[in-house]
Amino acid sequence: MDYDADGILDFISGSYDPGDVYLFRGQGQGKYAAVEKLLDEAGVPIAHHPKELAEFNALPANVDRGSNEAIQLRVASFGSWVTPVDWENDGDLDLLIGSFGGQLFRRVNEGTRARPVYASESLPVEADGKPLKVNSHCDPVATDWDGDGLWDLVVGVADGSVGWFRNEGTAEKPRLGAWRELIPAKSDNKFLAQYLEADEVPAPAVRAQICVVDYDGDGLSDILLGDYSDVHRLRDLSEQERADFAGLRAAEAALTKKGDRKGLGVLAEKKKDYLADEEGKRTSHVWFYRRLPRASGSTSGPSAQASTRAVPPSKSEGPIELRTELTRSSAGHLTLSVCFEIAPGWHLYADLPKDSGLRRVEVRPTWPEGVTATDEGSPPESVVSLQDPRTRIYEDSVSWDWSLKLAPGAAGSTIAIDVTYQACNESGCLPPQKRTLKVTLPDASRSDDRPRRDG
Repeated sequence: MDYDADGILDFISGSYDPGDVYLFRGQGQGKYAAVEKLLDEAGVPIAHHPKELAEFNALPANVDRGSNEAIQLRVASFGSWVTPVDWENDGDLDLLIGSFGGQLFRRVNEGTRARPVYASESLPVEADGKPLKVNSHCDPVATDWDGDGLWDLVVGVADGSVGWFRNEGTAEKPRLGAWRELIPAKSDNKFLAQYLEADEVPAPAVRAQICVVDYDGDGLSDILLGDYSDVHRLRDLSEQERADFAGLRAAEAALTKKGDRKGLGVLAEKKKDYLADEEGKRTSHVWFYRRLPRASGSTSGPSAQASTRAVPPSKSEGPIELRTELTRSSAGHLTLSVCFEIAPGWHLYADLPKDSGLRRVEVRPTWPEGVTATDEGSPPESVVSLQDPRTRIYEDSVSWDWSLKLAPGAAGSTIAIDVTYQACNESGCLPPQKRTLKVTLPDASRSDDRPRRDG
């Protein structure tokens, strides 16, 4: 798109972390200048939640950026999908910014087309008389979908669906109608596993990233859709094995609906017997959805047809509370514990596929001289993820425990514990966290030491 009306195409992009908006100015002949971060009139990076992002960026250097309060400020603006649009037919381009959570926001251009100046306020966009909201990953494209001379919105969604919000207002006062489905959802969320024969082509999947363009030159706007899925290849199965595997898949769907993690774990192990590649592969494809002409008498506009889904917790409650504890039994044995308290709806990862791109929990103490751990600090029990049976997670409260033996002179020394984890919910994940906890050891010879608890 020509961002600054100089006759040369530019490139504009949102981002995941922290959701800033970037501009690559075109220089002609396919060349682009170095990236620019777009700022609003107050000099704050443009995002759909600017106040929270500005507060995070203004935190003093001595504030813990890994604290729950800081994390909530940071993740509020995560995930941005941007489309420029002349919202009020005044000749300049405002910015529409879709969010990770599925909402859509507008930044008003108070400058000109050639010299944009964006308002500091981020305004929620309404559709059908209420704030627009889709099932996560709101990817908007402003386009005249029905050919009536007014721009509409076509929106890609994390569940793989694409919808059309018709502009039922005027050029000066746009008013978006209700969601009209163009492409159906492929999953309830942004995860989808496909189990395919060796030569079978994957089907369209989730996390719809879209472009509206007349791809085949027939005068109608089509949809190009980028997607994501986990693809697993089946080994050469007999007819009976295929039937058995289909039964496992049906049972898996029923157990997922019931939330039966134990049952899903059992099925995950059984499914491995039918796979040629146990881990599978995370894949993305681009699909061409050809526009079909409007049926005679229809008032809903042309359709599309295929040619071949972080809600952060409140600021007062972070998703993870991390602490250490030292306790001594009546027999004098000393136990060190690293404890995670996990907020409802959130989880940590115990085990992941190799190519997941996510971080599992790691707890690594460094024992000072004179301190010996008499066990290995085995990880606590985990459960199978409802979203991916190959993945195991921790929920509620978990701890790593070590029994310690202290040599004379070890009292007063410090144990450093490196902890890495990533907190996620069904909508998305916070950034990976890495913290170093420090625990000072008491005098093992004293029997009156009470249990110690450190944050």
